[in-house]
Amino acid sequence: MVFIFVTFAWLLFKLPEFSHVILYLQAMLHNLGKNSDVKKNIIILVYSFPVMAYHFNGYLREKGLDSITQKYKYVFYGMMLFLLILNSGTTADFIYFQF
Repeated sequence: MVFIFVTFAWLLFKLPEFSHVILYLQAMLHNLGKNSDVKKNIIILVYSFPVMAYHFNGYLREKGLDSITQKYKYVFYGMMLFLLILNSGTTADFIYFQF
């Protein structure tokens, strides 16, 4: 409950005008039928794969099946590090600096 409130309250600080907040919320609710860009979706999948693999490795470790993934552990760490370095997107000011 607190997380949902904080998430919506964050929009008030991040977006410059209240009308942008309304448009953002409308886009979240009514943007389901829009065509998506396949190239962007593939990029999202590429960047999210190492994180999902890391969590899957943790799941296997809890179940005692981590011997399979131990030999590939550093490959996944390397992939995550490579993608972090490769992603040189724009930096935005930290939200708390806006006060």
